[in-house]
Amino acid sequence: MGSSTQTPMNAGQPTSVNKQKYNATIGQWLAFMAKNYGDIALQKEGAVTGFVVHNPPANLDALTALVENQIKQVSEPVLWFEAQFSTKSTNISQQDAALLATNAMSPDAFMAAVQQTF
Repeated sequence: MGSSTQTPMNAGQPTSVNKQKYNATIGQWLAFMAKNYGDIALQKEGAVTGFVVHNPPANLDALTALVENQIKQVSEPVLWFEAQFSTKSTNISQQDAALLATNAMSPDAFMAAVQQTF
């Protein structure tokens, strides 16, 4: 469940490689991605990914810098409550998210739709 001292975070960037296809080149690519993904995503897209940022852009806006700083300080992450959702619950939540965000669906109706999947 977590506590108020924890910071909700996504589960991460899952990547899988077929054991028979894995070789040194694939290993180097995976290592490169793990080391550089945070920098590239932030520099090229302005995206905060949760990957370590080694070289932040010089023109990083204040809000993004605040988020990056918060991520660096996390010592005890906790998964979002949605991580416990079934596939059906996740599908309903994703399907109705745009309706909720645009006020085409009330928060009560959104939660009722999700809760009906349990």
